[in-house]
Amino acid sequence: MGGRMADNLRKHGHKLVVCDPVPANVQKQVDQGAKAAANAREVAEQCDTIITMLPSTATVECVYLGKDGVHEALRNEHLLLDSSTIDPIFTKKLSKELHDLGATFVDAPVSGGVAGAQNGTLTFMVGGEKEEFERVKPLLAVMGKNL
Repeated sequence: MGGRMADNLRKHGHKLVVCDPVPANVQKQVDQGAKAAANAREVAEQCDTIITMLPSTATVECVYLGKDGVHEALRNEHLLLDSSTIDPIFTKKLSKELHDLGATFVDAPVSGGVAGAQNGTLTFMVGGEKEEFERVKPLLAVMGKNL
């Protein structure tokens, strides 16, 4: 689903830096104009906004807090948006840790499946402060219809 969400962002003029453990997924995005990164830290070094769509709580933890994770290159201006459907207790803990490091973290899991991701009609269930929601709303609007 992440690749299809990335497609919609790119179609609306957003420049992307992508990272995925499956090289073919990265190559597909690079072929469409994205830049490849070797790991999440490299993404954080090059981008102010990071969107993740990951399969499990453990993967989210690794990407944000693990070796070569986002936290290693975190800056105050970072806007972090996680659309993974994961353990809400962990998400709350992660949000606090990342806020303590100075970043803005917004939890925005989705429903709508692969078809919704492809068609830009996902439903986002957004958790965060109103001001944070307003920051991510333009990005969500190109990937979904119900925010």
